[in-house]
Amino acid sequence: MNSTDMKNLQRKDVTVELLRVIAILMVIGTHIKLPMNVGDSIGKARVLISCLVGDGVAIFWMILGFFYFRSSYKKHVCRLVSRIVLPLFICSAIGFFFYDFLIGANNSIVDSMSHTAEEYKLLLRSLLKWENGVNGASHFWYLYVYVMVILIFPALKGIREYILNAKYGDIKALIVFFSALVINDIVNNELFEFSHHTFRGALAASIFVLTGDILYRNLNRYNGKKKLSLVAFIILCCAVCGRAYIQYAFLKREPPSQEPLFWFTSYAFASVVSLIVFIYGLSSLWNKSRILSKVLSYLGSRTFYIYLVHMVFVNSTFINPLKLKVLDFFGVGSIGTLGYQIVVTLMMFSLSLITVEFIIQIARIIKKLFCRKLHRKI
Repeated sequence: MNSTDMKNLQRKDVTVELLRVIAILMVIGTHIKLPMNVGDSIGKARVLISCLVGDGVAIFWMILGFFYFRSSYKKHVCRLVSRIVLPLFICSAIGFFFYDFLIGANNSIVDSMSHTAEEYKLLLRSLLKWENGVNGASHFWYLYVYVMVILIFPALKGIREYILNAKYGDIKALIVFFSALVINDIVNNELFEFSHHTFRGALAASIFVLTGDILYRNLNRYNGKKKLSLVAFIILCCAVCGRAYIQYAFLKREPPSQEPLFWFTSYAFASVVSLIVFIYGLSSLWNKSRILSKVLSYLGSRTFYIYLVHMVFVNSTFINPLKLKVLDFFGVGSIGTLGYQIVVTLMMFSLSLITVEFIIQIARIIKKLFCRKLHRKI
């Protein structure tokens, strides 16, 4: 880590970085969790764990809202191209040509790179619909929707100004957002028809982005307040348990459904808002520790890249035997399921972090060599 990195870490809101780390752990946890069905029955512990790790993306949307309106539209678009679109296309290209080889599904790199004309057509069709068309990169939907959210910045800025100018605008907006999500949940998402794609995904994300802005503007109301943090924790526990109960009932339906687990639900909204208030209420615990602050800032700075690469390890045929050993060690009971979830999540996180750090360091070396050659020519 160079001196520039250190200066950047010191300027960061450490609690935001902690939220980023929690969010990426939730995302990984969602992708490695065991099926909620255990044979012919439904595992209650697995349902509860699914609800606990289901809101990583919702946290990311709210974190975006923390800083969304602090930049101009021009700066947003410029950053979008360099920090999101370029990495998205690079990773998509790598995934399209090398994914099967990387996860061990195909031993031949040549076979992995070989694609039929129909596969290229499907990829082009997916891009035209602004959807992911790369095998093993289904989680890239978030980046496609992220682009849409940035592009509708002027519209969201107008809504924000209306909220700011209205009397009790923040409270009214939160009530409207939550009520809209509750009604949409009651009618099984048939009102807004939220999804993980294009404008429907951007509409859902916008609610969380605007909520994130409201929460961060009112940070002084709950930051460092431990009593309020306790209340938020109780609400969080109630929201998670209530969601698990409803999800359990949905799984007993014919056909079974997992709608309560989606990030664009009122359950996610209540859970994430209460989680943010809870975490910020305890912020003094890590803000006082210089070492812990630096660790959290460092980990938080790597979460985006971990998001990009983690599915390679989640789907790797090389890692699967290790996951099975962890499962055999802990067993399939309630405590065993929790143990498996924690160990495998941390394992995927660690492998992804090591890979990301390796790539970053290689990129820095290449950049230095290129700059030296360029300087000599000049």
